[in-house]
Amino acid sequence: MADWSYIDHFRTLANPEPGDIITLESTLNNVLNTLDSNVIHIQAGYSKRWPRYLTDIEEDDDHSKIIDELRKHYWARERQQKKLTSIIQKREKILQKNCEHVWEKDCDSRDHRSHYDCKKCGAYR
Repeated sequence: MADWSYIDHFRTLANPEPGDIITLESTLNNVLNTLDSNVIHIQAGYSKRWPRYLTDIEEDDDHSKIIDELRKHYWARERQQKKLTSIIQKREKILQKNCEHVWEKDCDSRDHRSHYDCKKCGAYR
């Protein structure tokens, strides 16, 4: 319940400080986690929410722990990037399949064969 009390407190701040905003976001993320927000979003067809990570480097940091966390972020985002690429390719394929193509010769092509691009969907032949 402390999470909601901070949110109520934040609403009373006329000029919140940067630390207040960071705490608010963290608090809202905690509230969303208790409500299984990621599960609900995934079931509805959306991606999951990504947590933030520390970008500043200090001499007295626990570098080993931070490196491990950054690697987790990196590989999770790598997987998401591959998934996004796949989704984009599937949607482009559907778009191109259903398009009533308007072909235009690709004059910039230096290939020995003529190429045509669809002005509507970007397909080529």
